[in-house]
Amino acid sequence: MSNCEKIGILVDTTIAGVEAVNIKNLTIQITDHTPQITVDKSEGVKVYLGKRLETDIVSSKVTELNISYLQEDGEFAKETPVTEQFVTRWSDKQGKFVTEPLEMFM
Repeated sequence: MSNCEKIGILVDTTIAGVEAVNIKNLTIQITDHTPQITVDKSEGVKVYLGKRLETDIVSSKVTELNISYLQEDGEFAKETPVTEQFVTRWSDKQGKFVTEPLEMFM
């Protein structure tokens, strides 16, 4: 799915995954399982995971990406923001540049 606004996706299970490109105000809810969710060039994205949390969430050029999951009591957990900023530094120990999430708000 691409180039949309105010979209909601609700699926039980997927074989390959869910992919979204260039979307504003997107909600993705997986009630059982998907192996991967890919979001690119989007903003205002909320992901709700259901029974199985073994999902890779791949994001690029995304602002306001939040993830929540279904708890045992049937309620969704507090949203967890996905880092938008990274810092790259030289590591003498590793002998190369290392990129890590900027933990300003974590």
